[in-house]
Amino acid sequence: MVYNPNSVVNYTFSFDDFTFTRKLAAGITAADVGKAVEIDTSAAGQVKLATDDAVVYGRLETFEDRGNGLLVGAVSRKFLTKLPLKAALAGLDAVAVGDTVVGAGAGEVKALNDGAAKTPDETINTVIEVGDDFVIVEKL
Repeated sequence: MVYNPNSVVNYTFSFDDFTFTRKLAAGITAADVGKAVEIDTSAAGQVKLATDDAVVYGRLETFEDRGNGLLVGAVSRKFLTKLPLKAALAGLDAVAVGDTVVGAGAGEVKALNDGAAKTPDETINTVIEVGDDFVIVEKL
């Protein structure tokens, strides 16, 4: 998408009251900042990169390796910002404004397709803009 200085800014709004430190699953790196995460049920208070069809719990904002295998990061539970879009989506999996997204693996997202014709659920999240390799998601 081409930058237009006269357009409305749709992303990178943080809600600090809804950003929390979480333990990160093994394998997450600084390169994963900005990706979607889900609850990791293998440990208390831990998140992992969003897997295929997972509910998006939040967005990884920071990464810190505290040594001895302890990885932590700030996770936004409410946000209005970019999430990486799974490449080569088409047909029913294509994402459109107004859709709800779920995990697509590796922290990327795709449109929710639960057999109900991509019915958006604003209590989870709502896509407000679609780019070439990202979507702007509002999760409130």
